[in-house]
Amino acid sequence: MKISFSKNDLTIVIFGLAIRTGIALVSNHPYDTAQFAIAQRLFFQYGIVELKYFPTLPLLYYVQLPFYSIYTLLQILGLSDYQEPFRSIPMIEGVFLKLPLMLSDVGGFWVIRTLTQKRVSAMLYFFNPFVIYLSSAWGMYDTLMVFPLLAGFLLLQKYGTTRASVAFVFSGMVKLLGFIPFSFLVVESLLRKRFKDARFQILSGAIVAGAIMLPVVFVGGIQVFLVGFLLRFVGLGDSVQGYYNYNPLGILLAGSRSGAASPSIIPGVGLQAVALFLFLAYLIETRHFRAISLTVVAKWVLIGAILLNIFAPKGEVEWLSWVIPLGIVYGFLSNRTGLQYFTFVYGTTAAFVAMLYTQGTGYLLGIGLDFLPAFQAITNGLEVYALTTLGLLLLALAYTLYRPVKFRYEIIGAVVLIYLQAYFWFGLVGVRL
Repeated sequence: MKISFSKNDLTIVIFGLAIRTGIALVSNHPYDTAQFAIAQRLFFQYGIVELKYFPTLPLLYYVQLPFYSIYTLLQILGLSDYQEPFRSIPMIEGVFLKLPLMLSDVGGFWVIRTLTQKRVSAMLYFFNPFVIYLSSAWGMYDTLMVFPLLAGFLLLQKYGTTRASVAFVFSGMVKLLGFIPFSFLVVESLLRKRFKDARFQILSGAIVAGAIMLPVVFVGGIQVFLVGFLLRFVGLGDSVQGYYNYNPLGILLAGSRSGAASPSIIPGVGLQAVALFLFLAYLIETRHFRAISLTVVAKWVLIGAILLNIFAPKGEVEWLSWVIPLGIVYGFLSNRTGLQYFTFVYGTTAAFVAMLYTQGTGYLLGIGLDFLPAFQAITNGLEVYALTTLGLLLLALAYTLYRPVKFRYEIIGAVVLIYLQAYFWFGLVGVRL
């Protein structure tokens, strides 16, 4: 596989990294980024491997270690870092914690560029405001999941299922979405009686997952991990720990931020229903294909990402970002240019409402004042976020299922109208569902 950047591509990457670095210097999530910083400090200052209470899958911890070691070396050589008032961590430290996430953005740019052979498609991802917001301002690690996920699509196109399966497992060990395409490949190998491929996929997946999780077992953190991570994903045993539920449908049905009711009557039923639907739909669509179709895999992973955002018992803000790269890839494979361009409107709007109504601009910047206070200072802001993002997700689903159509600028007006209606009824009028 040829791995190369043209001069124009390199210029784009340097410019994009410069933007991200500037944002990373002056912003971070006071809780999430601080948790990652504490884990790294414990290792480099006291030799303690903090995986027992690490708040996510440990692959992020491993990836941050080499980058933070550079920061530690610079400190030994006399680096004087600056910590702004009200910030939880110093400025340069925050950049090094986010550096693997920002480089994952570069990886996503390269994969989309290679897969589609179109620079515009890659730029729609690399310069998407929501992607930049997550990796550079907030410091969330979803782009670290997206990079191997996209690499899996590329490997599936170039080499078939075996190498792609390994990439999907690495993706799933950052965020569980990566196990959806991995499961597709394993089930299809079994149904096509390609047992050798299935054995390799299952064995390699078990080896990768086992190697990543083994240190967690050694430090005695497996029970905490199961309760705090896996059960949280399916909506069990979590509300007492104070996690918020940002599932848009759950917010609109419950009207409550903490422990909002799931759209499922029984926790986990929504997730199980989504999983069953995905597998049945995927298998029905592939029954006429002699080989695994990348287009079909990308389509149902995209639909799965949309449905998880709507129906999962416990939703997260950052999950909205999954639709962006998947929409670009599937839009290219299915000639849905409208879907590719819509992802930019989708990401811009998602970044706007997420920043205003879930985290707050002042919260991320470490200051007491917020930008756009007229928009942000409303009582039912979370409902505004929920209705707007639900509208975005439904539009993304329509673009995915409807025949290929070109992007029309009227869709920008429709998205703005959805937000303004939500702002008027929930924010100004004060309607509560």
